[in-house]
Amino acid sequence: MTRLAMDYMRAAVAGALCVVGLGGVAQAQEIKVGYVSLDRILRDSEPARVGSKKLEAEFAKRDKELQDMRLRPSGLTRKAQP
Repeated sequence: MTRLAMDYMRAAVAGALCVVGLGGVAQAQEIKVGYVSLDRILRDSEPARVGSKKLEAEFAKRDKELQDMRLRPSGLTRKAQP
């Protein structure tokens, strides 16, 4: 075997030993599982509220512009009607 192959083999064996060794430790400890409620974060956190209000204000302007454009009669619709 070449020296490079031996180095890879040593690294693989060392990694396997670490996994096996840590597996025994993990079995002895209690497993805790948690989760993050994104709905609660978006509802209760102050930065999320500020960001939401900022986005609403920005899109309200755009929405108003689109509504105005839709309600404004265009030259094409006038020409099409007799």
